[in-house]
Amino acid sequence: MYKNLVKFFSHVTASFFIAVSVITISGMLLGDVIVGESSFYVHGGVSFTAILQLLALTVILAFCNLILDQPRILPDLRLTYKIILRIAICMAFMLPFIYVCRWFPVNDHEAWIGFVLCFLISFMAATSLSVYATHRKDKEYQKLLDAYKAKKEREK
Repeated sequence: MYKNLVKFFSHVTASFFIAVSVITISGMLLGDVIVGESSFYVHGGVSFTAILQLLALTVILAFCNLILDQPRILPDLRLTYKIILRIAICMAFMLPFIYVCRWFPVNDHEAWIGFVLCFLISFMAATSLSVYATHRKDKEYQKLLDAYKAKKEREK
């Protein structure tokens, strides 16, 4: 239970920090040009309402990830399909937030293309890091298993 709470809050914290950092940097770079285009930005800064909306979304997504990470949930589903399921769940929650909260112009096709590209690029980067970490742990466990097997052979 404690481990799940720590994992949940670390996911929320990391996702929220990255999102707020990206929003802040883009606001600094684009300045007043972006104020009328997105509800994130107000004159002189970032909207408190938008920050709370973003926090709500990160909490929902972290909860979904926590559920999907449970070994009893879809235990026979391959990692590839779990990743595709995560993408679908993220999109299913993000799209209503984008539309209802007016995070960017919903009628602008370029904005949607940019969103989809950014989402897919960041998701592929996160997935690649996850696969790399898993592969690295597998190698480490394989070395430990080989050492254990060699030790057992010597004991015989």
